[in-house]
Amino acid sequence: MSGAARAGGPPDGKPREGSVHGYAREVRRLDAAGWVVDVVAEPAPPIAAPAPAPSVADHPAALTGAVGAGGGDFSDADDHDAAAGAQSRHLTVDAPTRVPPRAAFAVHVQFTLAARGAHCEPTRGFAIPEQGRWVSVDLSLTDHLAATSTTTARARVPRDADSDPLRFELVAMREGEAGIDIKAFADQQFLGAVHVTMTVQAGAQGTRQRVAVPSTITPGDARALTLEIRLDERRETYEFQIRGEGYTEKPVRVPFAHLDLAARGLQQQLDELARGTRYSELAVQTILANQGADLHARLPRAVQARLTQSVGAAERLSIVLSDNDPVPWELAYLTDVPAPGFLSDHFLVTRWPYGAGPPLELGAGERCYVLPPDPPSAASREIAQVESHVGNGQRLHTVDEVLRELASRRAGLMHFAAHNVPQFGRPAASSIMLDQPFTQALVGRTLEGALDACRPLVFVNACSSNTPTPTLADTGAEGWATRFLRVGAGAFVGTLWEIRDAAAARFADAFYAGLVAAQPLGAAFRDARAAIRSQGDPTWLAYTLYAHPSARYLGVDR
Repeated sequence: MSGAARAGGPPDGKPREGSVHGYAREVRRLDAAGWVVDVVAEPAPPIAAPAPAPSVADHPAALTGAVGAGGGDFSDADDHDAAAGAQSRHLTVDAPTRVPPRAAFAVHVQFTLAARGAHCEPTRGFAIPEQGRWVSVDLSLTDHLAATSTTTARARVPRDADSDPLRFELVAMREGEAGIDIKAFADQQFLGAVHVTMTVQAGAQGTRQRVAVPSTITPGDARALTLEIRLDERRETYEFQIRGEGYTEKPVRVPFAHLDLAARGLQQQLDELARGTRYSELAVQTILANQGADLHARLPRAVQARLTQSVGAAERLSIVLSDNDPVPWELAYLTDVPAPGFLSDHFLVTRWPYGAGPPLELGAGERCYVLPPDPPSAASREIAQVESHVGNGQRLHTVDEVLRELASRRAGLMHFAAHNVPQFGRPAASSIMLDQPFTQALVGRTLEGALDACRPLVFVNACSSNTPTPTLADTGAEGWATRFLRVGAGAFVGTLWEIRDAAAARFADAFYAGLVAAQPLGAAFRDARAAIRSQGDPTWLAYTLYAHPSARYLGVDR
């Protein structure tokens, strides 16, 4: 990092006061060289019900509505930073790659105009007013390291210059491979993250590296929560971190087996209920609630507490997660609230994987309807219903036809109505049945970027009456969502367990009706789920949406 980059103001060592994202106030101290060396912060108060949303007259990016259990609509004004002169910066992190045990060292974080080093990558664009923009930085550490100063601070990013550098003081606790995640946020918009690995070893000499991880987007207002769930298969742990307006909880790790075994048992139970059972509607609902309550109880206590506190205050929950996560988080059932219910009863829940963020406009391309020569019951009627809403399109029946459409880069909508056949333990062999099995291996890295031009909506409505349907959870890291998002899809709708044909067709009908009515994807998805809700059929809970909740589908014939 350049020695010319210094903290703002004279390096006199006097305190600076301001505010830290997640804290009520901060006092900064500078060393003789001008680095920020200490940030003393007071915790933010518990979350409270949000104040009334500002009017458009009060703020150019004010919200014009909201979606939650009580209905409403989304505004994407805050997400269109381009209209306010969005600029990109480089998230630059300077840290040693090797340190000896018990050694103190520093990590420097700065937002720079130019890239510094081969691993420095740009952030997502964000609005920077004339007076600059405050951006929050959070550090998460593995247990080989400990912080001797705060791990949360803010930097002011000027419009035409580099930001002041932030300095975080750490100490190496024990030998082994250590890691640091550095995440940057503008309000609740996730600008980017840097993951630094280092070796703690006796006799090590410090060397520097900069490694960047692509950014993702989360909704940005007081009514939105972000829950990050990172699966570390090497360490066999989950890391949870939840954030909202004015606070960021510390990351918490739990053993993978603690949740994986529960998820597998839950999967079997849900599949059995979807196939139809001897249980009454009341019994089915009781089973679902108890299974969901057990899943919720396995979450870290801090996450449970924040979700409970947020009921009635927050309305959107964005889950940012690893590709290979096998748990149906949407099923978690909150009991310690005035009106117990599933996460989807209290929040509009969407997913997105770590990586480049979801688009706000998508689907301005060709409409394609994929079904086999011998489709499952109700599939042909389902396609006809979809066409009646969004317009006619190509009918694709063979593997070659689908591959040619993907390669053409013109697809704006790909709706699959077909049987889905899983290959447990062999995700790349899981397939949608057309004239031949359309396997996940066909949507591979050679097609990366093929769908970037139109950013299509991909809807895999894999109906099944008596054969097992593979789920996003079962197919793991190489699931259909991961595959299609990797090659450029702008949104993905799929199921987390087996579904019933009739309910699947009704869900698709209601979802596309919402898009025709100019609803954002999040609102259309929520209403479609409500339209098929049944006490005796878990299909309504099976659907999941990978998208920005405010995204608009542009492929409707007007």
